[in-house]
Amino acid sequence: MPFEWTEEEAREIARLVAQYPKKDFALLPVLHLAQKKFGHLSPDAQILVADTLAVPPTRVREVVTFYEMFHEHAGAQVHLELCTNISCHLLGADALMDHLKRRLGVEVGHQTEDGVFELVETECLASCGSGPCMKVGNDYYEHLTPEAIDTLLPRLREAAKKLNGRNYYEGERGPHVGPVPGVAPRRPAAAEGAPASPDPISAISASKSDGHA
Repeated sequence: MPFEWTEEEAREIARLVAQYPKKDFALLPVLHLAQKKFGHLSPDAQILVADTLAVPPTRVREVVTFYEMFHEHAGAQVHLELCTNISCHLLGADALMDHLKRRLGVEVGHQTEDGVFELVETECLASCGSGPCMKVGNDYYEHLTPEAIDTLLPRLREAAKKLNGRNYYEGERGPHVGPVPGVAPRRPAAAEGAPASPDPISAISASKSDGHA
């Protein structure tokens, strides 16, 4: 796949850039766009983003490696990101993680042999009152139980067959799996079209360059 934007993608990037006071503030949404296009953010993809926004490649890599939502290497089709922070931990996330390990036959950070699922332990998903919470694509499954997991996994696997090898990227709505007893997927309002916040690294650097450090 050539590392260049289509005309449609270039127009979308121009629209994103226009929402911010500085061009490099659009780094996060453009990285999302690149990850959607290429599946992951390889060095070539990162250089494309850097050239597009006129920022150093090192700045792009700082952001890519800071956020868990960005991936530098090709991964599984479906990332199961289970929160194990304090609130979810108190609500049973550790037992749920053990259940996922048994069901998938993998440890955290690994993917299933068929390449469908990757099990990820993540920090707070801002669902502290409705844990345990697991993120799939950009859908949040809350109040999870082992029984709900047992219903959800086969449906996710079936939905993944329609991807033709592509993976769900961060910011994309997860696969439609139908109702899961006791669980309803939630999508953050910011993912429904609101502009993303500028990445903090760019914001801090801009502040320093303007003499506000």
